[in-house]
Amino acid sequence: MDRLAFDTETELLEDGCVAPRLVCMSLARPGVEPKLFSRKTAATMLRSYIDDPAKPLLVNHNVAFDFGVLATHDESLVNPIFRAYEEGRVRELMVREQLILIRNGRAIDDKNPHLDDLTQQYLGVKLDKGADSWRYRYGELMDVPLDRWPSEAVAYPKADARGALDVFDAQQAVPGNVPDAKWFDSTVSPDEVLQTRAAWVLHLMRMWGFRTDGAMVAHVKAHLEEECAIAEDRLLRIGLYKDTRSGKAIREGRPPALSKDMAKIQARVAGWYGARGESPPLTEGAAKVDAAQVAARIATGDASALKYVSTARDVLLTTDDADLQALAEVGPAQKALSTFIPLIEAGTRVPITPRWNVLVRSGRTSCGDSGNGEIGNWQNPAKRPGIREAVVARPGSVFISWDYSLAELCSLAQTCYEWFGASDMREAIIAGRDLHIQLACNSRTLLGHLSYEEAVRLKDEGDDLVDKRRQTAKNTNFGYPGGMGAATFVKNCWTTSRVRVSMEEATQLKADWLRTWREMPAYFDRIAREDAAGTPFIQPWSNRVRGFQIGDFCSRANSAFQGRTADGVKLGGWNLALECYVDEASPLFGFRPILMVHDQWVVEGPEERAHEAALRGRDVLKASMEVVTPDVPATLDFALMRRWYKKAKAVKDKNGRLIPWEPSCMKEIAPRKRCGAQVGPLDKYCPEHRAK
Repeated sequence: MDRLAFDTETELLEDGCVAPRLVCMSLARPGVEPKLFSRKTAATMLRSYIDDPAKPLLVNHNVAFDFGVLATHDESLVNPIFRAYEEGRVRELMVREQLILIRNGRAIDDKNPHLDDLTQQYLGVKLDKGADSWRYRYGELMDVPLDRWPSEAVAYPKADARGALDVFDAQQAVPGNVPDAKWFDSTVSPDEVLQTRAAWVLHLMRMWGFRTDGAMVAHVKAHLEEECAIAEDRLLRIGLYKDTRSGKAIREGRPPALSKDMAKIQARVAGWYGARGESPPLTEGAAKVDAAQVAARIATGDASALKYVSTARDVLLTTDDADLQALAEVGPAQKALSTFIPLIEAGTRVPITPRWNVLVRSGRTSCGDSGNGEIGNWQNPAKRPGIREAVVARPGSVFISWDYSLAELCSLAQTCYEWFGASDMREAIIAGRDLHIQLACNSRTLLGHLSYEEAVRLKDEGDDLVDKRRQTAKNTNFGYPGGMGAATFVKNCWTTSRVRVSMEEATQLKADWLRTWREMPAYFDRIAREDAAGTPFIQPWSNRVRGFQIGDFCSRANSAFQGRTADGVKLGGWNLALECYVDEASPLFGFRPILMVHDQWVVEGPEERAHEAALRGRDVLKASMEVVTPDVPATLDFALMRRWYKKAKAVKDKNGRLIPWEPSCMKEIAPRKRCGAQVGPLDKYCPEHRAK
């Protein structure tokens, strides 16, 4: 197996730029002294290795980053790089290590392992990555000929390339690798090529980034500051917050130093549950001393036991105590103000460049650290009006959003069909039925008094009761497949959609759900047998192996459909990126992916071609998912928009061409706000507010 490892050294990263200027490229091959190439020759050398008839594997620790640097340095490398990925010749050590960890049932750190972590782990070699090494100084050598470089500056990149090659070989020898003639003898996982391609697409997204609207950002910031100030003042007055300033600080007029009064909050939570004859939820610390004993002490009024009462946000929200709910709500507002506001402020100056992680244990992706040095999970942005909407398309461009409908339920139906030869859920999806309405009409607790057809008609007419009970059915369809218990379901219904469900109703809903989707008892039986045996889980379709400990039933139950869906979304993203970057005949060519939010892709590109691009993207993503769920059709909702709207829908002009969606009322942006609620530049979309 011919292989080579390469690495680049660059100038330092800057805000909004994650593909800094190239300084040099190093390269290592087995049995040969590593070589160093200047920025003038690096692109030519890389192209020659990609075009090499021997088709060597291209190995790199963080290959997506280095390919991004090289493609920015010489744009003619874009097509060859995509070709190398398409041929399955690219190997990324970070992705491989993640797959090995998943296979062994080990946790994946939020931060990907550094190369020196892997050289120490596999080779017992510590690379020089200290602050005084050349690691952060290569910008000084930008215009200096290689023969005039200090010996340490020459040795550093060569050591990185050699270390990457040796780690690759060590990873190849890890027990549990699978033979695979298609992808060069063996691989750490059958889906290594898919995940490596996906990592490249996610990095391209990061390189392009997205921008924000200054007017919206300013208003959202002011609104959040006011919201937090009002809530904090209230919480201070009622005693759930306390001012920790010293007497001197108060006399000097320093601003309040607020913190939670945990003793009072815990007493308030315990009192709410106690009034209902229930024990309050406890912290994990209670289990270490004896949770039953702690609960008994609380019940008898022992104040010293209150320190074990949980004050987690979902606990506070589960109560109907207005003060505790206010405390629960101020936390997200404070977090949005401290984390997302700096991010979207920076986005008015430079692109926001979130870091996307291609793999967590379920097979899904995650999103975290931004190039601007702040934390920003753009797969789950702060749920405050205006945060999403501050993200705007660049001048002359629009966003196109494609969102898979019921993606995880489609994957669940496909898996059950493969395992058992039949699936009621699959039949309903093929028939085009609303799964949530169907469940609701099969449930005495929900809409059992209506026929399916009557319920659909009432839903289309905007019937409030049908809408609310359909939401409960939706919570049921998405909650119970992962093994959720009734108590968690009750809490989840309230915290996510403000629906009150009793334990009795939750138990009945699960029985109705199992009766509606008759394949699910067999599904749970199979999961339970595997869980009891502690056998590794083989991911349907991709055959990725996930190791489990005995007793991890819920994670195992979720894996079958979460992992399958994630694989289909990633395959779709790869095929989408091919047309955006490589296929000049595609309507998508020139568009750029900017966001991947679980089951949704968002791209940015020229408005004049957006109609054709949207239709082509729908077809690409549908066909990709149906490779993964071949017996269950995939459907997608799609829309054009100038801002990142959650509720955007397909809208057409009089000629039948798609045009950007705009909200007609603020309830489409902030469902819990009254019509007329002010959110700055979006006020114009609310007729009631305009009238005032």
